[in-house]
Amino acid sequence: KTEFVDKKWHHQSGRMGLLGLRRVLTIGVNTAGLYLTFPFFLRIGNPPLFIPWHDITITEHEGFRYFCVQFAFSKVPNVKLRITRKLGEQLLVD
Repeated sequence: KTEFVDKKWHHQSGRMGLLGLRRVLTIGVNTAGLYLTFPFFLRIGNPPLFIPWHDITITEHEGFRYFCVQFAFSKVPNVKLRITRKLGEQLLVD
């Protein structure tokens, strides 16, 4: 088991389908890909994920009340993660 050591943003919010994830995501990025995890108490059955950039398509998407950044994953095409545009810009710049 290897710990993700690059830049991380804790207590972030997002949406996967109808599931709202309010302030429970830790999101990390590095040159190789995107890291996602939940707090320990929510992690049972949901281990940390690391998805390489070549398996991710990033688009800007108009949500119900705001614009967001959407991550689509080639290996699980029905799963999409939406985060705020502001967080998306921070992730993609750093």
